[in-house]
Amino acid sequence: MVQSKFGVFPTSFFPSVAYLSLLASCDKAAIEGYETFEKQTYRNRTYIQSANGLQALIVPLKRNHLAKQTTNQMRISYAENWNAKHWRAIFSAYGKSPFFEHFASEVEVFFTRRYDLLLDLNNEILAFCNKHFALQTQVVSTQNYLAEHQNDYRQAFKVQNQGTEQGFFPPYYQCFGDKLGFYQNLSCLDLLFCLGYDSRTYLRNVIYTFR
Repeated sequence: MVQSKFGVFPTSFFPSVAYLSLLASCDKAAIEGYETFEKQTYRNRTYIQSANGLQALIVPLKRNHLAKQTTNQMRISYAENWNAKHWRAIFSAYGKSPFFEHFASEVEVFFTRRYDLLLDLNNEILAFCNKHFALQTQVVSTQNYLAEHQNDYRQAFKVQNQGTEQGFFPPYYQCFGDKLGFYQNLSCLDLLFCLGYDSRTYLRNVIYTFR
């Protein structure tokens, strides 16, 4: 009898290829909401390939500087009109990609609808990913802080390692690849707009080695 695999993950804004490949390896995954929120992580950012190279898309948050906040308490700020700026950046980067027209209307919703909590936005994005990447992973939210677990991926994804992660990320067509070369482990948006439904097969071939 094959034992099911359960993993604990941080929340993520349009998760990276490595994140989705590990998520796909789990039968069930819990998204941690009760950890102390960490700054400068993928919890509120993602990376795309623009005409000028790597571009970060960061969701600004309302801060309480008098107390530590948990991830499920983090509220999104719309003072900077970041959502419209993000969508323009995505359209500029992927408007001519092979599968942009297939998925653009669904993705645009995340930038036109207003979400109060970061976790609500990310959870809906993850449901979108589960559907279109056919992950077949049962995703739940934590009801309290989980102790260390055998398959604990809460610290597996480091912003400072972006593009230099160890493992195997097979090259695929990217919009500016001829000019910039292949950028590995970008946002799932890059994979979806460039490979479409072939992304499902691609994820099964990714090997991510985290430390």
